[in-house]
Amino acid sequence: MMQPIKIFTGVTNGTPHDKETIDNAYKHFEGIGIDVTIEKHKTKRTNPQNNWLWGVAWTLIAEFIYKTRGKKFSLQEIHDHYKSKGYFGFKTSPITNDDIPKGSSEATTFEFSQAKDRIQKEWAQKGLIISDPNQTEFLEEK
Repeated sequence: MMQPIKIFTGVTNGTPHDKETIDNAYKHFEGIGIDVTIEKHKTKRTNPQNNWLWGVAWTLIAEFIYKTRGKKFSLQEIHDHYKSKGYFGFKTSPITNDDIPKGSSEATTFEFSQAKDRIQKEWAQKGLIISDPNQTEFLEEK
């Protein structure tokens, strides 16, 4: 089975910026039928975003809950709670066609930033300040 080829490019005046790469990709499928899908590019959450979530937000929340309520929760339990509430957005279930919550690894950088803001506001109201990450590194991997 041939592996799919995914190409990111821009478009100006109806012409892809990297037409040569696209033309070369077609050569890998010479003589067989193919499916071509063109869609708007969505940037997935970055590694720095994920590091902030697990290394800062979930850790501070777990410590705060333990200090204020005496209950211990793992970072995974906290993550699963927010995932189940749809903090990272929703996707369509291939089985039922219903909207189901996305995990943080499926979120776009925009969806992740929205989740970060919601989490920070929610916990600030409870007395826990979760610091902002460095915004440049948070949104873009280097």
